[in-house]
Amino acid sequence: MKKKHCNRCDQDVNGQTMSVFNDDIICPKCVKKEESHKDFNRALIANEFAIKNNNTFWEGIGKPEDL
Repeated sequence: MKKKHCNRCDQDVNGQTMSVFNDDIICPKCVKKEESHKDFNRALIANEFAIKNNNTFWEGIGKPEDL
């Protein structure tokens, strides 16, 4: 079975954790970075809105340059 790698730092990823900013698969370390970013809550709210409106092609608000 092929291992998955974090789209941001290239570490091995166990499971499927998707970024709230875009469709990257990320590791726990990168998840923690996202959670501490100033735009995290805005991205989370936008994702929840997309899910509630059945927007299955939502790509997120975009990864901030400083992340």
